[in-house]
Amino acid sequence: MLNFSIPLIRWSIIISFKYRIFYTPLSKIDDRLDELESRVAGYSEKVETIQDSLSNFKVSIQRWFTLLALFITLLLLWLAFSQVGLFVLARRWYISQGQLADASVNSDSTYPEDDDEEDVEAEAKEEDIENVY
Repeated sequence: MLNFSIPLIRWSIIISFKYRIFYTPLSKIDDRLDELESRVAGYSEKVETIQDSLSNFKVSIQRWFTLLALFITLLLLWLAFSQVGLFVLARRWYISQGQLADASVNSDSTYPEDDDEEDVEAEAKEEDIENVY
């Protein structure tokens, strides 16, 4: 068998609560319920204002995200165009130095340096042939 022992102090709290519930005048309970109802109404008004401000904030955030996406897109386009412009300027400079023009003359080989080595070898062979005769 289970032995439940509740201390005497707890019994007195339970009994006083029981008597307070049953012997409280109804007008006092009614006043308390009216007070709680007015508090709930106040909180519901606060919740409605917060919901309105959150919906306005949501619209504002969506507008800012759209502007941010537009700004990032324009920034990336600007960077891409500047890279293309830098490439064109570098190519013009490279052509003005005459290096690209020399490479286009030697179109039979892939690398201009290879042609120089072949020319040196051909001249050496010609000199060898002349020295022999």
